[in-house]
Amino acid sequence: MKRRLTLLERLFGGRRPPTGPLTTEEAADAEASRQKTLASDAEASRHEQRDAGVREP
Repeated sequence: MKRRLTLLERLFGGRRPPTGPLTTEEAADAEASRQKTLASDAEASRHEQRDAGVREP
């Protein structure tokens, strides 16, 4: 009976098993993506401030 309950939990989005730590390559890719996102967010913020008439320091 426990096996059936486990199967039903997994089918309906039950708790996901842990995936383990990132590999070195995955961690490097994640960091590069994070840096790219931060840079694009900062650029967008500068454009919004410029369009709103706020002076840059």
